Order: sequence, then structure tokens, then C-alpha cells
Amino acid sequence: MLRHVADLLALNDTAAETGVAVRLTATVTVYNPGQYQCFVQEGDAGAYVVVFADSPWRLNPGDRVRIEGKSQRGGYAPVIYPNRIERIGWAGLPQPARPATWREVRDTDRFDNRYAEVRGRLLSVRPLMLSGNQHEPDSLRLEIDRNGERIEALLTVPDSRELSAMIQSEVAVRGVISPSRMQSKQRHDAWLVVSSASDIRELSRRKVEWNAWPRIPLPQLLAHGGSGAPAAYFRTEGTATSVDKGGTIILEEDIAAITAREAAPQTVRKGMRYEVFGRLRRGDRQSFYIDEAQFRELGPGKAPAPPKVLAREIGLGEFEDKLVTVEGVAGEPAAGPTLCAVPLASNEFAWEALLPRVATGCPAWIAAGSVLELTGKVQYRWLDGRRFPAQATMSIQSPDDIRVISQPAWWWRLPLGKLLLAAAVVALLASAWIWQLRRRVKAQTSRIEEQKRALEKAMVKAAEASRLKSEFLANMSHEIRTPMNGVLGMTEILLDSGLTSEQRGDLLTVRSSAESLLTVLNDILDFSKIEAGKLALDPISFNLLNSLEETLRAVALTANRKVLEFVCDIAPEVPAHVTGDPTRLRQILMNLAGNAVKFTDRGEVTISVSMDSRDESSAQLHFVVADTGIGIAPERRESIFEAFTQADASTTRKHGGTGLGLTISARLVRLMGGRIWVESEVGKGSRFHFTANFQIPASQAPTQTTIVADLTGIPVLVVDDNATNRRVLADTVTRWGMRVSLASSAHDALLAIQAAVNSGTPFPLVLCDVHMPELDGIEFSERVLSSPALSTRIILLTSGGLRGEAEKCRALGVCGYLTKPVRQAELSMVVRQALGRSTESEPASDTPKPRSETPERATRLRILVAEDNRVNQHLICRMLEKGRHRVDIASDGKQALDALARNEYDLVLMDVQMPEMDGLEVTARLREAEQSTCRHSRVFAMTAHAMSGDREQCLAAGMDGYLSKPVRANELAALLTAVAAEVSTDPAPEPSTSSARAAPTARSA
Repeated sequence: MLRHVADLLALNDTAAETGVAVRLTATVTVYNPGQYQCFVQEGDAGAYVVVFADSPWRLNPGDRVRIEGKSQRGGYAPVIYPNRIERIGWAGLPQPARPATWREVRDTDRFDNRYAEVRGRLLSVRPLMLSGNQHEPDSLRLEIDRNGERIEALLTVPDSRELSAMIQSEVAVRGVISPSRMQSKQRHDAWLVVSSASDIRELSRRKVEWNAWPRIPLPQLLAHGGSGAPAAYFRTEGTATSVDKGGTIILEEDIAAITAREAAPQTVRKGMRYEVFGRLRRGDRQSFYIDEAQFRELGPGKAPAPPKVLAREIGLGEFEDKLVTVEGVAGEPAAGPTLCAVPLASNEFAWEALLPRVATGCPAWIAAGSVLELTGKVQYRWLDGRRFPAQATMSIQSPDDIRVISQPAWWWRLPLGKLLLAAAVVALLASAWIWQLRRRVKAQTSRIEEQKRALEKAMVKAAEASRLKSEFLANMSHEIRTPMNGVLGMTEILLDSGLTSEQRGDLLTVRSSAESLLTVLNDILDFSKIEAGKLALDPISFNLLNSLEETLRAVALTANRKVLEFVCDIAPEVPAHVTGDPTRLRQILMNLAGNAVKFTDRGEVTISVSMDSRDESSAQLHFVVADTGIGIAPERRESIFEAFTQADASTTRKHGGTGLGLTISARLVRLMGGRIWVESEVGKGSRFHFTANFQIPASQAPTQTTIVADLTGIPVLVVDDNATNRRVLADTVTRWGMRVSLASSAHDALLAIQAAVNSGTPFPLVLCDVHMPELDGIEFSERVLSSPALSTRIILLTSGGLRGEAEKCRALGVCGYLTKPVRQAELSMVVRQALGRSTESEPASDTPKPRSETPERATRLRILVAEDNRVNQHLICRMLEKGRHRVDIASDGKQALDALARNEYDLVLMDVQMPEMDGLEVTARLREAEQSTCRHSRVFAMTAHAMSGDREQCLAAGMDGYLSKPVRANELAALLTAVAAEVSTDPAPEPSTSSARAAPTARSA
């Protein structure tokens, strides 16, 4: 059930058509059931309520009402179909909105259905005209000028004389903004629906000074395409030859004629001469008319007789709003509510005459088949792109303007005569239609040919754009991966050297951050794969818990810098080892967790994993990334999963981002057999959920719950001011069999430790957060460790370590200093060390490290490295020399060919993009030369080209395998091991004529 107007507006068309129940309270802003007008507003949200002339409710603007009903699809936004409206009091009209410009109202839906006020100069007050030159009774259309913008207002009042006095005055108008012209749910304009004349307030009176403006004779006014008329107001004179109820008057002087539209209803009489004050405007088909016209009667006028034209001349579209006389054969008249329509035909053209209806219907003397001479104003209906009008209509002011030239013979009035007349009319209309159809076919054929030529040009441009896009992605991938190879490679070398625990943690963070930077590039490449439909998973068996903890460490650094609590909560029933794609899972979590930290300024970010369902061989896991950030507006929740889209424009400017992360994440979740959704409240944070399916290895233990025998029963005190952190830590150590006590502050912890000492059961271990209010973890440690009576061991946990903080903790005698989110294996090791249960000094790493074989056991290879980048040359040499291999360097393709001609190498690591000669050309020439020498050199690509198809291109050029940069130490070690085994078993391999022989490592690479 919908209880707020904003909830109604959030529905899409499909949901609104289902008739969702509505029960809401709002304020009436406009109520006029006779004109089907009812608008209500709640806060800044307004809605339209469907009412009819016989609706039973009697309401006034400002009433506070309770509405019960259902939703329905509207012309532009959802509307309410009420079953019951109850008045519950008086609230008064809301504070009106004041749009800065009317363009903002016209081009957006920000102000739709809202009570608003606009100010400007009142230009005109005219009857509201409907199709067929009919006007809506008691309905007026006001036109207001504000700084050059034209604003329309709709008002229903019985008399317009009071408003006519305000013409040219500055006014303030209040009403409800509503779309006025729409087509296929595309808005073209909006107007202000005004409740009563009292909502129009005159601010300052501006009297029209007729003599202050230039007087221009009517023939001079229209000479040379209207170039003789000023841009401002002017005066002219002429005789009124036609006057209609809509306030449109035709003025004539000599042979010149023009249409004038009244600024307000006046008594203008046909045949009288008038001085007219107004502005010249250009209408449809480049015709001119006088707008905002005011009239002063000068006396009887002399109007020229309307020109007599042929019917086919009317069809050329040259008599818009002009008074003419024409002959035609009448068809069967049809009476409407206020008008009588007479179809007319002559030769190859058909049109229609509209004249006022008499009391009994159409005049009886107008019979089908009569030849009539009619005098009236011509109006056209145009279609876009047409040179000639689609329809012509003549407005006849009175039956006196119709003269019967001849009546049909008496036998025409018999049924047979009418049938023959109908057949003749049909034949005539058919001839006219065929003529029009031929012209349409010819024009349409020409248009189709133009569209075909334009389509061919667009296809050529699209192909060129696709080629340029592929080249750009390939170059960007190469230029980023090349320096990233140096960063990651040198980090791997340092990690394999002797480091302290703190240094190793810092380098692991550097490696994780560099890999995250590489993910930005992979996001763009992944999006291109999504567009091409080539995105796929690569499932392997991996340690889920360690992978999650390692993934979130890099994000935790950003959270720590913002002083956010970052918590990783993994349910005990989640399996430790699964089969899936860890890289893509990492990508999803990095996107969601990174967004959570980015859009959160205070509070916490929590990543939780639980079990949705499980059977013998598979499990569906439920991941939740929750934050306390800015939240997402309801209307934006669906669009955030679209490409290049973020929560809103303001956050995009503040936080940046490509807008691809959630798009790729949603596609990856679907590939993993799950779904993704979001729960959010503006200002209170968001919760991103996704599920994913994983296979469970046959040897997998039922859960990751582990009772550690040497920790069972040991008391431990957990101190943290964040409730989520306390719960997660308590659950972790409880699963190890320890007895947990909790404290939410350092003061509470001191009291608990003293109480435990007094009772004779002191805590042997305290797990304490560093950043706490009033008394932080370091000060707490100083107090506890400085008192011999409070004998205990302390492990500190920090969300944002400061430089030198670890050394200070060691100086205090703290047993451990860990950064959140704490890995369970790392915490277990430190806890056991603190309690004297373990002698290990370093946690086992889940990342396999390549081992350098000793000279006695390893085969030393002679290797040629063809690489033009100096950083990469140094890196690969360091990695290879650790295995005691002999390495030669070639800085370009030509040097590589020369080296291969002089020496024999066990392995060639070939960069693809090099000066002088690229790696593909070098390999092709090498293979060509080898055909005469019966040799075969092992050539592996080592390149930053990682686009789809690059691997296949390297193999097709004659290479034996492919390594993509950044080169990982374990991948390179596997390649060297395989080549060494091949060299040791076959020191003199048989010559091979295959240029694309696949070594065993080609699969692993």
C-alpha cells in the first residue's frame, strides 16, 4: 500500500497499471471537478487525482484530505483513482515553489504537479480554443512574459473582464504546474493550472501609451517579408473583415491582409475600421500575425471584396488565415454540438466548411449535391516535412456567407440519385487520393534513398569508431601493464627476501593496491567483453576465507584513512575451501566495498558472508556489503546498475568514478548463478546483497568451525567501542573454544580486569581496539602493563595504524599489534604466541612462492630476454638470476635476431611491441630461418598486450607460449621448471618444422 505521494511517483508505468492500493494524506492545491482538475501535494511532491463533474466530494484549495483509492498509469506520471476522499481539516496552501526559469519547468519533471508562483508581464487573456475552432466554456488561457520566456496559465472563470484590465501589468500568478503538451510520454511544454482569479495578483500597473509607438501602414508592414516591422510594439490600421469567437480578427487595407489575435476579449465588429496596437510575430509556414492586439474603433471601414479563388488553389497552402470566396459541390452536412460541417469537393480537391449551427441543426437549404459559393477564412493542417497541407478548412461566420448557385435535380434526392452522387464523390475523392498517394510515394521513395545513404555513412563511421576503440583499448592496456609489471615484479622479489612481519604486511598491501589499480584497466576490458558477449568465468579450487580477508585488506586501508570501522563477518557454517572464480569474486567485493567506503564519511562498513543453501556438492553463499553512508534515492536504485551511472550527479562530482563497477558486478553475479540487489535509505546508508553459487570439493570439511585444543577454556576479554567489531571478535574466539567477556570501553575493561583479579580468575589475554573515545587502547595498555597486580597479556587491534605506533606498542610490552580487518589465521597465531602455545614467528602465506632451486638440483638455462623497457629488463633479470640462470638482453627486435643468429638459447622471452622490429616479426623471421638449420628455439611471448585474441595472434606467429604482463613469479617459475625438465631429458631435441609447437607451460601460462 502506498502511503506517500513520493511512493506513488516512484512507480513505473507497468507497476502503476496494476492498481496499487493508495492511502495517503495530502493538501488540496486545485479542485475544479467540472474541468477534471484536482491536484494534491505532500511536502515537495504533488500528484493528480482523477475527478469528474459528478464527483461527490466538495473540496477547496488548502483542505487537508485523506485519499483512499488505487494507482493508475497517467499521461506522464502515475495518477490516483480515488474511492474515497475525506476532509480532515484545514492546512492552508503550501509555500509556493519559485522556479528560476521556465525552461527548467518545461525540460524536467522537478516541478510537476507542485504548487508554484511565477511573476511577469501579462500579455494576453484569451478563450481556451479546442480543435475545430471550438472554445472551452469559461476557460481562459493566459500568456505571461518573464525575461523573454513565454509562460501559459489555464484558468476557469465565468468572466474575463476583471483580468482584461491587467493586460501589460506586472502580475504574480499562483497555481499547479502540469505538462500541457505531450506525445508518446515526451513533454513539449507545461502550464500553470490556476484555481481562481484571486490567485492572480497585480503587482504594478503599466498603462499602454498608444502614441508612444510608431504607426506603420499595413501594406508597408508586410512588405519584403515583414522586414519593415519593428521588433517591439507598433500601431497599424485596417478594416475588420472577419471576427471569430476565439478572438482572431482579419484586418485588410487595400490588397494587404493580416490576422490579429486579441490580447483580451473586446467588442470588435465586422466592417468597422480599427487602429491596432500589438507585436508582429511569425507563425507556421512563415506567415505573420499581430499578437497581443488591442483595438480602438475609428468608424466604418471599407473592406475590399474577398478574392475569388479556385478550389485547387486552396490546396496549394497559400491562403492561411485569409478571407476568400470559392465554389464547391456540397456533400452530406453533419451537425456537431456547436458547428455544422459541410464536406465540399471540386475537380481534384476536397475540403470542409464549418459554419455556426442553427437551432434545428444544419441549414435545410444546404443539400448534398448543391453547388455553393462560400466566403470564409481558410485554415490548414500541416504535417512535418510536407510542402502542401494535409487538410483545408473554411470557417464561415454566418449562413449569409453561403450562396446557393444551383440545387441538385429532384431525382438526386431519391435514394438512387444519392447513390450516384455518393459514387461520384467517392470517385472524385479516390482520384484526389490517388494523386496525393502518388506524390506521397514519390516523396517517401526519395526520403528512403536519403536514409539509405545516411545509413551507409553511419555504418562506415561505426566501423571506424569500433576500430579506433579497439586500438585505444589495446594501447591503454599495454601502456598501463608495462609499468605495473615493474611494480608488481619488484614487490614479489622483496616479498621473497628477509623481512620483518610489519614490512611484509606493508609490502602485501602495496601488492594488493597495485593489483587493485590493475583492476581499473581490467574493468574497462571487461566492459568491452560484456558488449561483445565474451565475458566468462575461470573456476578453480581456492581458500575462500583467506581470499576474502586478503581482498578486503586494500579497501581497509582507505577506510582506515577515513577513520571508519571496517568489519569482515564470516558465518561459521561458510565452507573454507570452494571451487569458483576467486578473481571475479574479488572483483565484485572490491567494487562494492570500495563504493561503500567512498560514499561513507563516518560510521562503519561491514562485509558479511552467510550460507543461503547447501547440498552435497555445492553451496549458495549470501554476501552483504553494508555502510552508514549517504544512501541512494528510490528513483535511482535501478539505474545504478547501468553503465556509466552513479547514485546521483552531486556524488559523481564529489567522489568521481567510471560508473562501470556495478554494471560489471551485476553481470558477474549472474554468471555465478546468483542475483544482486540493494536496500537503501537516503542519509542512513545502503546494503548491497548478492548471492553466488560455488562447488564444494569432496574432501571439504562440513564447516570452518574449529575447536583449538590448546585454547579451549582460556578466558579472554574483548574491548571495542564498536558493537559489530565486538560481536565478530567474540564469535571468532568462541569458535576456538575460548571463554569470552566483553567491554565497550577502556574504563569498563579496567573494572572487569580488576574484578577478575579480585575473584582469583584473572584474564590471561585481552584483545583491545586502539581507537576508542576518552581512553584509547595505547593509554589503556600503559595503565594495565604498568601495574604488576593486573597481570595480563594485551593484543592491540587498529583500524588505522600511525607511523611509529607499532614500535611504541612493542616498547610498552604489547604482545601483538594487528590491523583490521584481522585475518583469522593471523589472529590465531598471535594469540597462541601471546599465550605461549606456539613458537612460529610468521603466519603461513596462502600465496605460493616460487622456490629457487639449488645449483645441484636445478638445470641452469641460457635465456634471451627481448625487452625494450629498462625497468622490465632489470626486473626479469632479477627474477631469472635468482634461479642461477644465464641471461642476455636484447633491447629491440633487430638485436634479438642478431643474438639468436650468434648463440643458441634454451628459452627466449619475447616482448611483442619493440622498436625497429616487433616480436611477431622477429618470431616469423626466426621460424623462416630455422627451416634451413633444422633448429627450433623455444619462444614465449612476454607482453602487456592482454586483449581478446592477442594470445592466439602470438601462437599463430610461431611462438610456443604466452605470458601476459604483469608477470607473476609463480607463473614464470612454472615455465622455467617445465623448460628445464625438457632440456634435461632432451638436451638435443629433434628439429621441428612446426612454428607453433606448444610446450607444456603454454597451457599453464
